[in-house]
Amino acid sequence: GNVAAAVAYHEKHRDLLRIAGDKSDAGRHLVAAYKAYAEHLQRAGDVSAAIVYLEKCLMAAKELDDAGGEGQAYELLGQAYHSQKEYAKAVTCFNHFLALTQQQDDRVAEGAACSAIASSWRG
Repeated sequence: GNVAAAVAYHEKHRDLLRIAGDKSDAGRHLVAAYKAYAEHLQRAGDVSAAIVYLEKCLMAAKELDDAGGEGQAYELLGQAYHSQKEYAKAVTCFNHFLALTQQQDDRVAEGAACSAIASSWRG
């Protein structure tokens, strides 16, 4: 499919609902679209562009108060920064991911966050 076109239409959908004063969760589709497009860009080797869309994913998840989406965005951002050897940024993202997993009392994800932090500290 054309993920870039899907992102554009999801953004338009969200914007139109905002204009209409609709507080529905249209943004959830946008969070998923940003994540899918970022993953597509990473597979294509464009990690810098993927980071842009992961940051958009994070902002959209925050707007929705979607802690799960926010945590996933931080985890993926951390992985992207780690792959770019930007370890300090990766650790920052993984620490945010860790805090969210602790708030949600998700021990499995908390362990993954700790492992990711350790990996980034090792470089």
